[in-house]
Amino acid sequence: MDFYQPFKGCLKGLMMNGQYVTDIMYRVNSLRCTDSIEPGVYFGPSNNVHSNYLKLLENFKVGFEISISMEVKPRNSTGLLLSVHGKRDFMILELLENEVIANVENGKGPFHASYKLGNKFTLCDGNWHKIHAVKSRHVVSVGVDGHFSDAGLGQSGSTDTRSALYIGGHERPISKVRGVRSRRGFTGCIRNIVIRETPVQIPLTAAGRNTHVGVCPTD
Repeated sequence: MDFYQPFKGCLKGLMMNGQYVTDIMYRVNSLRCTDSIEPGVYFGPSNNVHSNYLKLLENFKVGFEISISMEVKPRNSTGLLLSVHGKRDFMILELLENEVIANVENGKGPFHASYKLGNKFTLCDGNWHKIHAVKSRHVVSVGVDGHFSDAGLGQSGSTDTRSALYIGGHERPISKVRGVRSRRGFTGCIRNIVIRETPVQIPLTAAGRNTHVGVCPTD
């Protein structure tokens, strides 16, 4: 039985040896106390050197077919949503200036699909939006809120990846991650990640850097 359960809630008036603790040296998976929260995973501001991320599902293989969906509430129109790599192959899902892109390498050159929202619409409107990427052999498509792009066509069939699956960013500088165009991590909230029709469980240990599992600030 796992007896360790992290505390969920707010603390104030913490004292040690009769003195109030007022200085904070480090924040680890914690946010300021507020009632303005909702369920999800919050990724703090990012740049092309340091990004915040979830590291999930070691030795993850995309293979011949995969379906991935997630709900996002971005605070920046550009950022990495998902990445997984092999020796040569990879699959990337990212935001690039109000465009959602799925980029795949099967070993014979990358191919991609993109969904452009247009000037009158944005993902950064304070609402949740569902992103959906589908890869079947040498075909990939991407959609937003049930509307899909034209398919992108490539060669070969299997995407032979074997690294961990990263969400929102990467351990390495984004500029050094193969296949990524956005050059920065995701900023905002993500929830309801589903891979191959199975919801992904997110442990606290998956969070890297300024990533907060369980709650998203709404203010």
